[in-house]
Amino acid sequence: MRSLWRTSGFHQMRRSPAVRAGLSISVATGLSGISFGALGVSAGLSVGQAVALSLLMFTGGSQFAFVGVLAGGGSPVAALARIFRR
Repeated sequence: MRSLWRTSGFHQMRRSPAVRAGLSISVATGLSGISFGALGVSAGLSVGQAVALSLLMFTGGSQFAFVGVLAGGGSPVAALARIFRR
């Protein structure tokens, strides 16, 4: 099995700068997603709503602003108005 590992090239790919950069971006994105999910659920959204919001809204700052307005007692319309205001 060890020779298969060596001939496949996986041991070299694991050390490449692209793999390290990809892993660091994956960890940062995962931590941001976990914190957004926790904040969304604590603001009163269901897990499904937090996931849907994360899938439909592609900017992280807007997601956190939307949940912040909802947590402060604002309506979803007010949250969207806050996000799209320049």
